[in-house]
Amino acid sequence: MPCRDRRPASTSSGNCRTASLPHRFMTELAPAQVGVAATPPAVTLRDGWGWFVLSLLAHGYLVFVAALAACALVPLLAGLTGAVVLSSSMEPHISPGDVVLSQPYSTDDPAPLGRVVTFEAPTGSARPGPVLHRVVGVNDDDGSLITRGDANADADSAPLARLDILSTARLLVPWVGLPSYWLKAGLLAPLLVWLVLTAAAIAVEAASVGRGRAQRGDDERPRGPWLPRRASSRDGLWR
Repeated sequence: MPCRDRRPASTSSGNCRTASLPHRFMTELAPAQVGVAATPPAVTLRDGWGWFVLSLLAHGYLVFVAALAACALVPLLAGLTGAVVLSSSMEPHISPGDVVLSQPYSTDDPAPLGRVVTFEAPTGSARPGPVLHRVVGVNDDDGSLITRGDANADADSAPLARLDILSTARLLVPWVGLPSYWLKAGLLAPLLVWLVLTAAAIAVEAASVGRGRAQRGDDERPRGPWLPRRASSRDGLWR
């Protein structure tokens, strides 16, 4: 039984006629049929599990540092004042390099027994400047306060008048003031190590972000006309 073609343009072979492919479709499909070997992508340092772990550590470190900095800076908007601890007299609760956020003290407030307060060091002290100690008692004769550092066995020699209290501690942010402490104490070795590690973490994070953007750009790049597309009835293929 002779085959009947549904399209007028065809080529005949014997009693049957087959539909011919348009020249446009053959031109687009031909390169895909040629076995051209693709060049494998080059393997770089930023491939594999090693780079993934390194970028994860760098990202976590930067997020941790940013969170500590935010905890130390945001409360300043609420009227608190911050100070970096420079001595070890309040260890183990407060260590050098920690940041203490304090609230101004008013003489109308009750005596801050058990609280950590800031006051100016008495005249003749070995270390002048603000002192951060805990109020541990009250003198019965004149109502002055007894202060002591948590790491000290004895109380401070000079009593503290309530008028001399500058502020009372409210929040403690650990470690965030270590670079300032290292700089003021002349400890350049840990400061240099911290600077190098932070710079390396920023470089790794920047490289990871750039690599991710490049990969997204490759995925969104439009396909060229040489790639084969799915055939349709308009291309002369009839089922």
